[in-house]
Amino acid sequence: MRCLSAARDEVYHAQMIRTLIPDVPFPKLNFEELQPRSLLQLTIENYVEGCIHEGFAALQALWQANHVENKEMKTIFNHIAKDELQHAQLALDIHTWLMSQLNVHERSIVMEAGRLAMNNLKNANRSAHTEDLGLGLPSQKQFQRL
Repeated sequence: MRCLSAARDEVYHAQMIRTLIPDVPFPKLNFEELQPRSLLQLTIENYVEGCIHEGFAALQALWQANHVENKEMKTIFNHIAKDELQHAQLALDIHTWLMSQLNVHERSIVMEAGRLAMNNLKNANRSAHTEDLGLGLPSQKQFQRL
């Protein structure tokens, strides 16, 4: 139930952001058929996308809520931050169980994937925050601190 709720939240977040910046093109979504994954692959994906990326999304949305000037945007970013924090908690709950199902070597692989994801997150966004668009985005220095 929490997973379905989180998926609905993500659609709603995209719709809210779309109303804020209607002139910026959004990428087309491509829903391919899900491929079977091993428990290790699933654990890595949950850790990287759920724990790390959702956790950072919550942090960034909270930053934006506290730094954007527009009151409507503050409300939207506060809402998104709250939801993203719940998504990260869901991923952490899942992560705890998944990690208990893996052996020591597999757990070390997951943790290394997490370290790599954190480095990629830092590096991928070094130039992504050049234009704020009035959304209260952190500067590059602020982004690195987050």
